[in-house]
Amino acid sequence: MNDQAARVRLYLRDDTSAPWQATDFGTDAVMGHAGLGWAWDQLHFSQPGEPEKREGDGRTPAGIFSIGNPFGFESSSLSGYLDIAAGHLACVDDPASELYNEIVPAESLPDNVSHEKMWLTMLYRHGIVVDHKANGRRSGGSCIFLHIWRGPGKPTVGCVAMEESAIVELQDRSSGLLGAIAILSESGWERLRRTRCDLPLLE
Repeated sequence: MNDQAARVRLYLRDDTSAPWQATDFGTDAVMGHAGLGWAWDQLHFSQPGEPEKREGDGRTPAGIFSIGNPFGFESSSLSGYLDIAAGHLACVDDPASELYNEIVPAESLPDNVSHEKMWLTMLYRHGIVVDHKANGRRSGGSCIFLHIWRGPGKPTVGCVAMEESAIVELQDRSSGLLGAIAILSESGWERLRRTRCDLPLLE
C-alpha cells in the first residue's frame, strides 16, 4: 500500500459472463508519493492497518472504479471526450463545495472555491478520469486521473501516471466501451479476486 511504482495491464472480454483475456498492453506507471489509500466507499475491502484515502494525503485511491471521460488539450472524436483547453475546465478540490470532485468551466466557479486549472497542467495533454465517488464530508479525495507522467520514478500527488503513448493507447482502446479501472496492491487484487469480485488472474 505504500509503494509508488505500479504496472498497468489491460484485459478485455466480450460480455460479463465471458472470461477475461489478457492483451499485449503493459506499461510501468507511478502513483501517489505516499502510495495507496482505500477509497471511502470501498473500505470494506481493507485489512487492519491499511489507510483510507483523504484529500491532500498524497495517496492514490485504492479500489475498483468506472472508467470516466477521456480528456486532453485538443478536440477529439473519442466518446465522452472533454476538451479541457477549449473549455477552460477545472476540477473542484474543495471539500466544502457541493461541486467537490466535479469538472466544470472555471469561470462558473465562485472565487472562494478551490480548484485545479486543468488546462494549465501540461501533464493533462492526454488523460482519463478515474470515476470514483468522492465524498466532501469525509474529504475523500478529488480529481483522480490517469495522465502523463513526469518520468520514471517520479510519483504524483494522487493520480496514476505513465508514458504519453500509453495514455493515448488506453484512450483509444477504451473509447465507447463499458469498463473499469482497478487500482490495487497485488495482495489486494488477490484478496478481491478470491472473494466477491470478478477479476482476472494477474499475468
